[in-house]
Amino acid sequence: MPTVSRPWADPDWKGETGRVEDVIRKYSDELGYDSSNAIAYACGHPQMIENAKGILTRRRFAKERLREEKYFVG
Repeated sequence: MPTVSRPWADPDWKGETGRVEDVIRKYSDELGYDSSNAIAYACGHPQMIENAKGILTRRRFAKERLREEKYFVG
């Protein structure tokens, strides 16, 4: 589910807004995504990615079904 945490940066954005971790929690159970039918891709701040991976791992996503792209790395 595409989301942005800073919607004011793109006034035309019509998707989800807020912290990625909250959006993952909101949709992961509701939509029934798991390792059998989805791949998760987290892109952004390294701490957000680690938090997202933790949430998805607890929801039984296999490591090979998690993708990441880190930004803001010093």
